[in-house]
Order: sequence, then C-alpha cells, then structure tokens
Amino acid sequence: AAIRALVYASRTGARVVNNSWGGDKYNQLVMDVMADSDALFVCAAGNEAYDNDLKAVYPANYDLDNVISVTAHDRSDEFPRFANRGEKTVDLAAPGVDITSTLPKNKYGLLSGTSMATPHVSGAATLIATARPEVTNEELRFLLMNNLEQLPEKYGSRIISGGRLNVGNALERDTVAPGVVKEAKVDRVTSEKISLSWLATGDDGDEGAATAYEVRYTHGHFKSDDSSEGVPFSQGKRLEVGKPKQANQKETVDFIIPPSGKERHFALGVVAIDNVLNKGDLTTLDVAVPAAKVALEDTADTQETAFVPSEHWTKVEVEGRGQVFTESPEGDYPADRDAVLTSKKFSLEGYKNPQIHFDCKVDVEKKHDKFVVEIEKYGWFGRRSWAEVARFDGFEDWKNHKIDISDYTGRDDMRIRFRLESDRDRNRDGVYLDNIVIAERDT
Repeated sequence: AAIRALVYASRTGARVVNNSWGGDKYNQLVMDVMADSDALFVCAAGNEAYDNDLKAVYPANYDLDNVISVTAHDRSDEFPRFANRGEKTVDLAAPGVDITSTLPKNKYGLLSGTSMATPHVSGAATLIATARPEVTNEELRFLLMNNLEQLPEKYGSRIISGGRLNVGNALERDTVAPGVVKEAKVDRVTSEKISLSWLATGDDGDEGAATAYEVRYTHGHFKSDDSSEGVPFSQGKRLEVGKPKQANQKETVDFIIPPSGKERHFALGVVAIDNVLNKGDLTTLDVAVPAAKVALEDTADTQETAFVPSEHWTKVEVEGRGQVFTESPEGDYPADRDAVLTSKKFSLEGYKNPQIHFDCKVDVEKKHDKFVVEIEKYGWFGRRSWAEVARFDGFEDWKNHKIDISDYTGRDDMRIRFRLESDRDRNRDGVYLDNIVIAERDT
C-alpha cells in the first residue's frame, strides 16, 4: 500500500509528500520509488526513543537528497521522551506534542508523535514551493534547514540542523545579496590538498554573516561575463565547506582532491549565499596542482587503460564526469553476476605509504549483493590469492574513497580488482567507477 501511494503521488505531480509512517524494515523498492521521484518526501523520524544513527527507521533514514527526517519538540523547545533523534540522520524538529488532529467518527483531539511534527514541515515546504515555484528540491531543503530557530544545546546537538521549523524566516522578502568574498588566495598546494583562505562577507552586502558558501572547481577556468569560453560555474564540481563566519573574519578551508601523475590546472570559485538564496558575485582563483608519485592511474576518459579488458565492465558517459567504468551499462545488473574489473600489473617498489584512490557510486541490493575491492597477495611457495580491502552494499552516491595498502609496500607484479557479486533476487543499478589512482600518500 505504501509503495502504491508513493507511486501515485509521484505520477500525479505531487510537489511535497508527507510520510507520517515508518518502521525498521529496509525496503529497496520504497527507496527506489522515492529516488526516482521529483517530489520532496518529508518523513517522521519515529517514536521509539531511538538514536536513528544507530538503529534506522525507514523511510526517514533513506540517504536521499529528496528525503527530510523530522523529529518532535514540545512547547518548551524540548524533545519528548518518545522522539527519535540522530546527529547524522534526523534533519530538524517541529511541534509534535498535544497537536490538534483528526480522529475517527468525524472528531478532533490532541495527539503527540513525530507523525504530528512531520505535517508541519510538509505544510511549510508546500508554502515555500507555492511562493517560489522555481525552487529545486535542493533549494527547498536549503530554505527549510537554514531558516530555523536554534534549540537549546541539550536537544539541538542531537539532530543535524540543531533547530526547529520557522517557515516565516524562509519566506522573508529579502532582495539584498551578500557581498563578494575578498582577499581570496591559495595558501598551500600539494598533490592531494588545496588550502585556501579569504575574508568572509556578510548577509546583506558586508553586514552580518552569510548563510552558506557555494564552492566549485573545474579543470581549466570558469566562464566569465565577458567571455564565451570556459565552464559555467554551476557545472563545476561542488565542494563542501562549513558555515560562514562574520563579515571580514578570515576563512581557511582545505579541499581534498584525487591525486594524479600529471600536473593539473584548476579554477576554484566561491559565492556567498544568504538564507533566502540570494547569491553574491563570483570570486575565482587559478590553481596549479603538482603531480603525485603514481603506480597506476585511469581516469576512464582516454583509450589507454590500466585495466584488462573485461566481459562485463565497460565505459559509459555520465553528465558532469565524462566517461566512467560500470558493469551495468544498460540498467540493472542481472542475477548471479560475478563481474570483475582487474588492473594490469604495477609495482610498489620505492613506495612507503601507497593508497588506492577512486570515485565511486554504488547501488546494490543491501545485505544480499556486494561490491568489493581486492588486492593480489602472495602466499606460501609463491602462490597468489586475493585479499579484500573494502566492501560496499546498499546505496551511496558519488564519493571519493581512499584505501591504505602500505602492507604491500615494496612488492612488484601487483594487481587490484573491483568485483560485483549478485544473488538470484532483486537487482539494482550497479556500480560506477572513476579516477582510479594508486599513489604515494601525500605528506
């Protein structure tokens, strides 16, 4: 019934879907329907006094950009005993104690629970989307999460935002954009890290503090107002940074990037954003990143490859990334698959602290199928076998991973492989790999 309701809401064009229901059973099909929908799903965190970081409640715990998890607070801005929380999994709080609600037999009465809190957020999201129909789900989430009233530390520290709903702030009529960040400079660059600093700007011009930074980078340079060449800022790769400081205070930020055996040139751009999505002017920096000591490298974008041709793995085009490796180019992977992508041989002689780096998107059936990273090792009498160094299941969007393989320092004729194994049941979209590098750890 839940799946049919979610499909119906999505197909009929619902902008916001309230979900005052849930349980501890992970359901891949429910997650798929939500992931494929254009709607924003507002979900009750649960009433079991759980820490949802430790014991998941679904659908609130699905790690999707269009899911918001809501807990309850009372009139004293405290969490009632029943309210689930989670520093990493519950987004915000809303009124959920003694709320007037409908009852059977055409009656009204007072009810409590996160199912009472969730409709407050759904209603607020709908008001915002009605007032600003152009906003995306990402922007709608931003407006909800960055216009809150902060809860007392005892309670606010138990959820992601630390605050409770305030739709009035999100609907503020403010047309003054933040100022431009000043004195931006590159302080230090290594093959894996860029250290930047700049002076913070304000919320309205140079007054107060902005709400967030949008920081992106790209190869080459960003397109400017007076040039038709370059990459549009919105298409650069997004980098996560903390909340802005007060205007004119110094900001220092370290960005981790995958290493490469070649020197690279990047453009970095910084824009300040206020609480209602007004954006300041773009500040850009050009950065030259030195080459790393590399044993193996494959960005998937050239015909030259560091991997042995595979029956199952191939390359596909992904927007914003170019070509990437995948074992399921035409959709969900089949049952009983054992898809292996094996590297050509490489040497770790002369390396002290080698690491495997790769960008990866994983979508495999949780607890049943698996995606593993393995390295070839030597056994008795020169016999070789494969040792697992990382394992993934479930869903995880694009993310850079680093795996330490210093136990294999100094060895020659090495290989790594990426392997997807599936059972006979439900299958998923599979695995996507990009920017695979084995390099000496940056110091």
